Amino acid sequence: VKMMVYKPIRSDVGIKFASNSNASTGEIKVANTKINEWEELTFNFCSRAGEVNDQIIFFPDFSARTSDTVSYLDNITFNACPPSEPANAPTAPTVAAASVKSLYSEAYDTVTGTDTPNWGQGTVVTSETYASNQVLKLSNFNYQGIITAAPLDVSTFTKLHIDFWSEAATTIEVKLVSLVGGTKETSLFIPVTAGVWTQKDITMADFTVPDKSKFQQLILAAQTNGGKLFIDNVYFWK
Repeated sequence: VKMMVYKPIRSDVGIKFASNSNASTGEIKVANTKINEWEELTFNFCSRAGEVNDQIIFFPDFSARTSDTVSYLDNITFNACPPSEPANAPTAPTVAAASVKSLYSEAYDTVTGTDTPNWGQGTVVTSETYASNQVLKLSNFNYQGIITAAPLDVSTFTKLHIDFWSEAATTIEVKLVSLVGGTKETSLFIPVTAGVWTQKDITMADFTVPDKSKFQQLILAAQTNGGKLFIDNVYFWK
């Protein structure tokens, strides 16, 4: 389901379907990333294909409010489900290796000691090959970290590049974390398009809180749990 929203705040927007007996399998929520302008949100109900309902219920502001707000909805459409896995590879990086520190990419040497830890999250990480290109597959994606064994100085790098292929999520939380001297982190919410490779160069200056001379964790999280996320070419560059 696609829907245009116009809101004065950032918060989850929810949709659920119900039958005339008031039964529902629950809402799916997607957060808007823009305020005071129109934005298209996508709600992936593909895992519920075959349900029979006669009601659609909207939650424009799925949050605990301290004051009333006015939201607008328009252009609500049903669309075909995206494919569940990529059929192609992302565009190969062209940044010179001397200008890169890579956390994951076949194009560059990976920083020694990089890992994808299990912190008890639902995500299952595997390495898969699509179109002769190796990628990380995050099944049942809710959140996942990429960590370095020792603090890494990325303070001179201007961009963080990540290639995303999302089955369901349309907004990915990207969190940069430093740990030395206490945990310091900044989250950015990155819009992606389900069913195609989305290539993002994220401005490092937007990560305002962590000590970028002592980077140690990159954490990705879904705004709606479940589905698959594929990532490739995760690197800092300048």
